[in-house]
Amino acid sequence: MRVWVVSIALFILLALAPYKAMAWDDRGHRIVALIAEHYLTPETKAKVGAMLSSDMASGKTYNIADAATWADKQLAIHPEYSQWHFAHIRANQPNIPEACFGQPSLPIGTPASQGPAKACVIDKIHQFWTEFTDPRTEAVERQLAFKVLIALGG
Repeated sequence: MRVWVVSIALFILLALAPYKAMAWDDRGHRIVALIAEHYLTPETKAKVGAMLSSDMASGKTYNIADAATWADKQLAIHPEYSQWHFAHIRANQPNIPEACFGQPSLPIGTPASQGPAKACVIDKIHQFWTEFTDPRTEAVERQLAFKVLIALGG
């Protein structure tokens, strides 16, 4: 009987003990990207492959899973990317403008990558999507927008 009491007490202590939370990691981003890729049409898959085949800024080659982790790997160079991952929305009183820091729209002609560091994921997805779909966007910036959208979507 005593062994059971000690075992149950130990189990309860371990269950209630604080531990480090495991946040979304590279594997999570990669899995979501590969699932999304599975649902692409062959034509769209070919376009994605062509867009990622040679990174214009670095000369590296990416596939969709690599691109999904790209933004996280850029945090040392671009710490603002960490702010772009979150929208702090309260469950009991959702307020997107408050969650998105009340930032004004980007000035006309400002690339999404040059926008304010303190912006939320909702703003950044909209800004980068607008930029990605605009045929006037320069190829390098369009490719950057695509990689950021893949990362933020996963």
